[in-house]
Amino acid sequence: MIQILCILSQLLQGNRDCIEIIYRKKKLIEKNETMQYYLLNGLENEMLYTYSIYYFKNKNEYYLTTNDEIPENFSHSVKGDQRILELKTDESITKEFLSTFLLHQCQQYWIRNIGWNNDRLKYDIRFCNHVLINCLNIEGFIRTGTPYNHSGFPEYEIYRVFIEPTLREKINALNYVYKKHGIIYLDMLKDEFLNLDIYVAIILRDDGSIESILGGHGEEPADPVLYR
Repeated sequence: MIQILCILSQLLQGNRDCIEIIYRKKKLIEKNETMQYYLLNGLENEMLYTYSIYYFKNKNEYYLTTNDEIPENFSHSVKGDQRILELKTDESITKEFLSTFLLHQCQQYWIRNIGWNNDRLKYDIRFCNHVLINCLNIEGFIRTGTPYNHSGFPEYEIYRVFIEPTLREKINALNYVYKKHGIIYLDMLKDEFLNLDIYVAIILRDDGSIESILGGHGEEPADPVLYR
């Protein structure tokens, strides 16, 4: 930035007004070009959707649509990516223009366009993160089972209680299930836990390894001798 200001100062013989105008225009162009990039990238990767504009013949009217519905008797149309490319980068982008670019509701997109197809969804990073974060935030979804003797005397009956694991233990458990069984399995596990009133979905051992998943076998303990 300092180098640019020095060059402008030499070229314009220190005219501060001209230097300020040119510098502000440069910053505006850079900002608008960055906005163009993110808008185009968002449309291409279906993270954004927008309106197409259809202009009518001999009328000062236009028609906006986000789907394939095409009006009759229109003279020409302008798609979303074309509107982005036609932006004048040396002029401020209006809020009205930006308001025509909307965020996709990701979950609706996954269901509508992909369906619950593991072969495709497992490569969708946003979907995987969505499931993992949801599971991480569900109270009681993952618990650690530990023996407990309330009396303090070894001859009395020992009960098993379930405690809240650490955040690291939860993350490790979710990553294990995700890598071992896939993201669809983990998502179904979450739904069963929430809908069937299950007390705990994943039980951990004291060492953080998975003892069981919905009552089924988990992973081998870190030291099998301790659990014989």
